[in-house]
Amino acid sequence: MNGYQYDVSGVSTTVDGKTVETITVSVFKRYNWGNVAGGEPRSNVGPGHLIEQNDLAQLNADGLAQDYNVWGSYSYNLGG
Repeated sequence: MNGYQYDVSGVSTTVDGKTVETITVSVFKRYNWGNVAGGEPRSNVGPGHLIEQNDLAQLNADGLAQDYNVWGSYSYNLGG
C-alpha cells in the first residue's frame, strides 16, 4: 500500500473517576489505475516478470479494473 495517508489522534476522558485514553489510527489510500507518465514497471506477477504501468492503466480503460479507495481506522483504549 505505498503512498497511503494516515492520521493518529488521541482523546483522554474520565470515566467513573478513572482516566481512559483512546488512541485512533486512520488510514486512507486511493488506488488509481491511470498513469499518464508511464512510471516504473511493476513486478506484480512474480520475480522477473515486469508489467509496464501503462499496461496496467489499460485494464481500467478496457473496463477490467476500477479505481478504488482503501480506508479504515482502529481505536485502542489505554487504561480504564
